[in-house]
Amino acid sequence: MEKKKVSICEVLEWYDIPMLFIAVDEEQNKYVCVTYDTKDGDILAIGLFVSEEELACFVDGKTELLALMKSKETSKDVFDIMMSENSYATKRQIPIEDYMFCSEGYYVSKNDEDEDLDFVLVK
Repeated sequence: MEKKKVSICEVLEWYDIPMLFIAVDEEQNKYVCVTYDTKDGDILAIGLFVSEEELACFVDGKTELLALMKSKETSKDVFDIMMSENSYATKRQIPIEDYMFCSEGYYVSKNDEDEDLDFVLVK
């Protein structure tokens, strides 16, 4: 199975570890990555290969995270990200499982006061 070396280029949400982040591979392809706990207790991430346009819409708060995940659910653009000192991505062999999906209503929002990005639940 082919492995692509990836690195985190921007963390959007952090709780002891990066929970939502943008990763980039050696060819400068970008991935929106969502951390999840496996049934075995390991921490991995799902990496969604995104175009520059998809990434811009997501970071600008125009695309909901769940909608982005659902749009890639069964496609060739979903990767398993092994988070370690030498992180790498491998093509996901099975569709995203239900427990990996985030809740509905999560958008990235730019905080005008300090120019930081926040991950917010919009109800």
